[in-house]
Amino acid sequence: MSAEASEAVIGRGAEGTGRAETIYGILERAAAADPDGVFYTKDAEGLALTFGDVRAGADGLARQLAGFGLGSGDRALVWLPNGPLWISLLFGCARLGVTVVTAGPRLRLADIPYMLEHSRARAIFYTPSFMGTDYEAMVQELLRSRAAGELQELQHVVRCAEGTGPSGTVPYASLVEHELPPAEPGPDDPAVICYTGGTTGRPKGCVHDHRTVVDNCWIASGLTGFGPEEKLVSAMPFAHVFGFHMGILQPMMRGAGLVDAEPFAADDVLGLVERHHGTVLYGVPAMAIDLIAEQKERPRDLSSLRVALLAGAPVPPKLRKQTMEVLGCGLTVVYGATESPTLTQLLPGDPEPQIYESVGRATPGLELAIFEPGTANPLTRGEVGEIASRGYNHMIGYLDDPAATLAKYRGDWIIPGDFGRLDEEGFLYVTGRADDMFLCGGFNVYPREVENQLELIDGLREVVVLGVPDARLGEVGLAFVVVDDAELHADRILAWARDNMATYKRPRYVHILQQMPRTHVGKTARGELEARARELLPDAPWDRP
Repeated sequence: MSAEASEAVIGRGAEGTGRAETIYGILERAAAADPDGVFYTKDAEGLALTFGDVRAGADGLARQLAGFGLGSGDRALVWLPNGPLWISLLFGCARLGVTVVTAGPRLRLADIPYMLEHSRARAIFYTPSFMGTDYEAMVQELLRSRAAGELQELQHVVRCAEGTGPSGTVPYASLVEHELPPAEPGPDDPAVICYTGGTTGRPKGCVHDHRTVVDNCWIASGLTGFGPEEKLVSAMPFAHVFGFHMGILQPMMRGAGLVDAEPFAADDVLGLVERHHGTVLYGVPAMAIDLIAEQKERPRDLSSLRVALLAGAPVPPKLRKQTMEVLGCGLTVVYGATESPTLTQLLPGDPEPQIYESVGRATPGLELAIFEPGTANPLTRGEVGEIASRGYNHMIGYLDDPAATLAKYRGDWIIPGDFGRLDEEGFLYVTGRADDMFLCGGFNVYPREVENQLELIDGLREVVVLGVPDARLGEVGLAFVVVDDAELHADRILAWARDNMATYKRPRYVHILQQMPRTHVGKTARGELEARARELLPDAPWDRP
């Protein structure tokens, strides 16, 4: 597709559409169009915020951030669960030109210090507790690290709750507003940094500008069918691209409402759909499995539901069929990556067998190709190779990592890292991953990153992590370990992981070996480990599609 054609598709052609070009612009226009319309609902907290309320909260928070001295070019790490403050931070930072660094509440001390150091965030926003986890204790560790000479860029540690926290933290309620600068960020300025993993084991910060995020939201929200009468019910964490990009920005851009269902519980989600007459439902496949079981057990009135959107992990044909039949709605499946969200979207009206097997066609403004692995040589339709995409929808690059950024591209084509094929109608079929990354409950898990974290355990000599199939979460981790400490049993390793690692990164299983199998050149013989995994877990769904 030519540059001119791509510009026209995304609404920036010669005639234009007059729509927003920055993240704050999305809120500004939505609040101007319908200030009294309800955008955000959270029944568990008795909240129903209008578009006008959201703008007032974002503007007030922007003035508070300005009072901190934060402004264009600075970064703030948001370590919070879903809620109105998360939304205010997203838009308030966007108004000032502060880049949001997303960090979900599942992350722990194995992740947060690195993200703070690498991103050079000047502020972190945290909650003292959530779902039984003591974040205050972890924050005290961060403060001790700063006192010891680490995290020197971190100036403001903001406690987002009533009362006061440890010395060195600032209560959110004490923040003082300051006059806003007249200038707002431009469309090409950085907006968000989302961390993903990689084969090097260190997370990489994907930097996205305002223009790309807004353009993608415009197109994808149209494909999903959002409009002023629509209500999205979603339990996706805002820190995930699925949560803030698809869950906050897309419905707001079209004047739709968001019913926040985090933390996920199938009975609660279905109850929210019924009570609020939800029209769109978001989830990863693991959520869909639970929702289907719950609806069979205790049926709700889901007649308002128009479509269920599933993403974040492979969606098997059986699950697609059950979603449509049991929930009584259409189905859309989205495929993308942190580096390039919403590359394809399957639509409810797509034909068989594509509706059950593919991830849809390229979204408008993008091109897809299948390359011979390791090259930029295109393969013919039906051949399996590396998926490649080009067009407007890609990150600026990995933060401070030009080599990794360059490696992600073949010319002007970005490589998501999966294998797949295209059929004659342009539908994409994802057949596997090009590296060892696996998906647990919709979250990318990179074995080398998990291995690096587990290797912090005293007495653990070597570890190799594989993804093994799981009926509910898609895949979970199996850690093969060699230990020097005879008292370091599997239970102790799993307990350490529970205390220190993000929930989706923790291995479900640990198996201790006397020595790690090697190939003739000294590399780990992953094939032998995969065979051993099948022996250890004979009841796992190894033969699923």
